[in-house]
Amino acid sequence: RTSFSLQDNQSDQLTLGTTSNERGERIGQTFNQYKTDNDAINFGNTLIYQHRFDKVGRTVSFDLNTRYNPRTGFDTFEDLERDSLVEYNTDEENFILGSSVSFTEPVGTSGQLTLSYDYDANWRNSDVETFSFNEGGISEMLSRALSNDLPSTYHTNTPTIRYSNNKYGNIIDLSVAYEYAELDNEDNTVFGTNNRNFGNFLFSALARRDFSKGGNFFARYATSTTAPSASQLQNVIDNRDP
Repeated sequence: RTSFSLQDNQSDQLTLGTTSNERGERIGQTFNQYKTDNDAINFGNTLIYQHRFDKVGRTVSFDLNTRYNPRTGFDTFEDLERDSLVEYNTDEENFILGSSVSFTEPVGTSGQLTLSYDYDANWRNSDVETFSFNEGGISEMLSRALSNDLPSTYHTNTPTIRYSNNKYGNIIDLSVAYEYAELDNEDNTVFGTNNRNFGNFLFSALARRDFSKGGNFFARYATSTTAPSASQLQNVIDNRDP
């Protein structure tokens, strides 16, 4: 399975604001224009192989998926009161490789045991350049405090064991997984590195029961983790709209 999409987002925001004290006297005013222009590509592929053995309920499957998401952003913030202009250029790349193998085995007449192992890798890079212009917008100057170049990688290894039972619409599903994650960052602006490891137990539980008079009970509980984006890891103040 393959998927592909293009994005082109543009916006223009004009803001006029005043601040007054309790006597109605104006003590502050802002008049600014904020423009954004963002382009992105989303390209993904998924490959699945499944095999069913002669024994009913015994299967093995392999999944492989890739995703590539480059994005460019061009933002400008113009203070019309002070006649100043700040320009933000952002280039981001995100490549994801995911793979998994799972084996299922029947337990009794209505139960199933699943053993699986997942490996995911995420290579990311975020390059932010911020320029300020003098009056008239002729001369530009790079702002070091608001600029950064940060490539990073995020790897996870997750073995999982799961038990499920479905008998006449009454369902119980329990799983436990251990996720080991490695996060590596390289700050090309200051030539620094940062390496972190994380370990988490992830649990999930689902239960459903049908009652004789037509009602049913359903409950679900799950835990998960989310990797920080490259832009979230950057030591850069985001003041694109101060």
